[in-house]
Amino acid sequence: MLRIGLFAVILLAQDFQPPLEPDTFRLRIKAAGDIMMGSTYPTPILPEKPESLFSDVQHILSDADITIGNLEGTILDGGMTLKRSSKYTYAFRMPKHYANLLKDAGFDLLSVANNHVNDFGLYGLNTTMAMLDMVGIGYSGPKGKIARLVINGVKVIFVAFCFSPNCYSIHDIPAAQREVAALKRDSTIVIVAMHGGAEGTRALRTRNEDELYLGEARGNLVAFAHSVIDSGADLVIGHGPHVPRAFELYRERLIAYSLGNFCTYGRFNLNGACGLSLILDAQLDFRGRFVVGRIWPVYQEKPGIPMRDSLSRSIALIKLLSQQDFGRSAPAIGPDGTIHAGWGE
Repeated sequence: MLRIGLFAVILLAQDFQPPLEPDTFRLRIKAAGDIMMGSTYPTPILPEKPESLFSDVQHILSDADITIGNLEGTILDGGMTLKRSSKYTYAFRMPKHYANLLKDAGFDLLSVANNHVNDFGLYGLNTTMAMLDMVGIGYSGPKGKIARLVINGVKVIFVAFCFSPNCYSIHDIPAAQREVAALKRDSTIVIVAMHGGAEGTRALRTRNEDELYLGEARGNLVAFAHSVIDSGADLVIGHGPHVPRAFELYRERLIAYSLGNFCTYGRFNLNGACGLSLILDAQLDFRGRFVVGRIWPVYQEKPGIPMRDSLSRSIALIKLLSQQDFGRSAPAIGPDGTIHAGWGE
């Protein structure tokens, strides 16, 4: 991975210079799904060896210019949850020192736009952001929080949207378009994360319609993804359904509608497709167009440790879903996980 100091990079963004050979420029991005590394609430359920949590996949994560994930919960010690207790209520609180696990695994950017980042109120959110700042991981989600990087002379911006309050909203599509268009004017490549959609194995399919889960509006992900690409986004990465979903190519840009559960230790359902995941490997050209990619198949070994999947189950699943949901606009996905523009094979 191209390791870079986030704060130095933000300063360097003012001195942007285009790459010397834009025709051969490639930005390699890797992205993973939901991350919850164990919780101390209400009673501790934590990995016995947290430093080994990402050991089996770390070499894949770290071999990229930018590595992205979705942090599904808070990083803090103490604090009180604002959620009412019920069998459908979950509040996630990871110890502060676990921020180092994310840095050591290779993550450069994290979405904190999800329905768990506010589990412990403003105190939990602010502490989480402070811990990510401390270890040098960029993030986006709360309004005003946008990550900016310079990679090989190219300005890259990362912005994350969600259905929850206090985040950039997936519900207000015109506002999202204005935000993305403004960011595009200040950068070469814009990466958008979106957290939305229904949850579980009944939510594997992606349709161009509003989705609900337990009565909560979770957005129209197809309409949102297409709209932000129309406004300048170059890669859209989805989280939220807790299962892998289809891929689509739209205007030469890749959309991954859900990357599933990546590392969800101890408190998540890992049965069936809920236990399947992946690391998306995507290369973009100087204009942000998708060039080539790969699915690195992952499964979670109970109680929630990400492991390489020799059975390649998420490759077959995403290929099938992409063809079913998007037909001619689905990318071609080979049996080894390679992704190319074109019709499904």
